Amino acid sequence: GINQDFGVYDCPDELLKEHHQEISAFKAFAYRHIGRHLMNRNVRKIRER
Repeated sequence: GINQDFGVYDCPDELLKEHHQEISAFKAFAYRHIGRHLMNRNVRKIRER
């Protein structure tokens, strides 16, 4: 469920810089090298519609 509205951000990276969580080194590596690129690509596709 949604507990809090964080507002609108131009890209997921800005949101995660401001509202980060402690995660394992493996998850941080996977996000940095795979996850963030996929999320940014999806956001870009949605905004181009």
